[in-house]
Amino acid sequence: MKNFELGWVCGFLEGEACFSCYKYKLPRKDYTILIRAVQVDRKVLERLLRLTGVGKIRNNKIANFVSKQPQFEWRVSRRQELRNFLHKIRPHMSVRRRVKIDGMLKVLGPVA
Repeated sequence: MKNFELGWVCGFLEGEACFSCYKYKLPRKDYTILIRAVQVDRKVLERLLRLTGVGKIRNNKIANFVSKQPQFEWRVSRRQELRNFLHKIRPHMSVRRRVKIDGMLKVLGPVA
């Protein structure tokens, strides 16, 4: 990824993405860790997918309540893919996002 493209990806994720890391309810002891972004314009998410090479795009069944347009979701949840991607974007993200990313990386553990 070129510097300009990396900047676009990080800027988009900074403003539009949700970085999630939460523990399942008992009896499971595993974590759900993912990055997701939801948009009405699928082409934006297709660009994100093309530039990053990670994740998947899927149709959300819930339409945007204001415009009644369908929504699309880009999601990265495969652990190895997520770990590598987080390491790549971390230096370019805000302090708030870096703190969240550090927590996610701690749960993901060291690179295998």
